[in-house]
Formats: sequence, structure tokens, C-alpha cells
Amino acid sequence: MKRTLKRVTSVLLLLLCTGILCACGSRNNTSGLTDEEAENWENQTVNFVSELAQMSDEDLDSLLQYGDFYESAVTAWKDNREVLGAYQTTGETTCKLDGGILTVTSDMQFEKKAATVTLTINQEENTPTYLAMEVQRTMGEKMKEAGSNTVLGILVVFVVLIFLSFLIYLFKYINLWAMKQEQKKSGQVQQVPAAVPQAGVQEEDMTDDEELIAVIAAAVAAAEQTSTDSFVVRSVKKVHRNNWKRA
Repeated sequence: MKRTLKRVTSVLLLLLCTGILCACGSRNNTSGLTDEEAENWENQTVNFVSELAQMSDEDLDSLLQYGDFYESAVTAWKDNREVLGAYQTTGETTCKLDGGILTVTSDMQFEKKAATVTLTINQEENTPTYLAMEVQRTMGEKMKEAGSNTVLGILVVFVVLIFLSFLIYLFKYINLWAMKQEQKKSGQVQQVPAAVPQAGVQEEDMTDDEELIAVIAAAVAAAEQTSTDSFVVRSVKKVHRNNWKRA
């Protein structure tokens, strides 16, 4: 019973904050805001967010039935509450009216991190329309994220280049595999042509030089009626002319 009462009370408080926001809007016009009006908007925005941060999951889910604004507020808080932690204090808050749309921007400090909360209100309908939360990051966190993105991009480029190089290297094996598959389909086996023996060169029957010289020397000695010791046959040349016809 106590749990149900607490839940109803939390929801009613949050709805009351929203009602006060709308009521404050009735005192504003599209020409601008006075310092007092801007301060009222800023205070009500801070109260709304602080109440939202203290609600349980069941209470937050019960707000979804009240429209798009509550859906955006609940979603923004659930998406960031693990990173932010519990609400603590509020820093600089600004209020700007432009073309019937009132925008309240507040820098809030939570238990773990700071966040910028932006609330927009439709001035003509006197109703809040959207709430957003953006976690503030330090310069070190931004540099760390930028460095991680750079390293990741370089790694992706190198991985793609290595993959392309490997793919190009495999092309020759892919071509060989494709040729083998074509040969299997066609039933033809590629054969290396055997070397065709060249026409045999007729080897001339060479007579032993020493025997040929001896025979010629003997014939010359008989013709000159002398011995083979009186001359020396140094070379033998074949003459194609018919010397017998000349004689």
C-alpha cells in the first residue's frame, strides 16, 4: 500500500511540475521574455528533471501513457542514468523564445557526470513537447574517442588492403582450378605434346684418316716409282672436277 501511494505521489508531483510549466507559459508572448519569466521557466525545468531522476522504473513506465513529451523524457533519462547517476545540482540555465517555441537549456551535475538538459515548449499550446539529455564529455574523453576512431579506421583500411592482396594472389590458383573443371566437364585431358624427333641426319661414313693417307701415299709412290719415305702426305682434299676428262 505504501509503495503504491509513493508511486502515485511521484507521478502526481511530476504532472504538477508539467502543469506549472504550462501555466508559466501563459504569461509569456512571442516578443521575448522578461527576467522574471525566464527565471520561472528555468526553475520549473530543474524541478521537473530532479523529480524525474528520483522515480522508479514502474513510475517512469506509468508516465508513457500521457503522451509524446513524457515518452521523450523517460527515454532520455533511461538511456543516460547509468552514466550520469543521481541528480545533484544545477549550473547555468538559459531560456530562449523563438517563433513560438521556448527552449530551456540547463547544465546539470549528476553523481558521475554532467549533462546538458534541453526542454522545448510550444508557446501557442502552452505544452512541453520534447526533453533531451546530452552527457558532457571532458577534453580527454573526446581526444580518447577521436584517437580510437582514428586507429579503428586505419586498422580497417589495412585489413581491406591485406584481403585484396590475398585475393589477387589467389587469382592464379583460381584460374588453374577453373581450367581443370572445364577439362573434367569436356572429358579432355590436357596432354603435353611429345617431342617430335628430327629427321635423322645421315652420318657420313668417315674412313679412318690414317688408312686413307696410307692408301694414297702408296698409290702416289707406285705412280712415281719411288718409296713412300721420299715424300710426306700432309693433307688430303677432295676434288669435284673430273680430271680424267681433261686428260
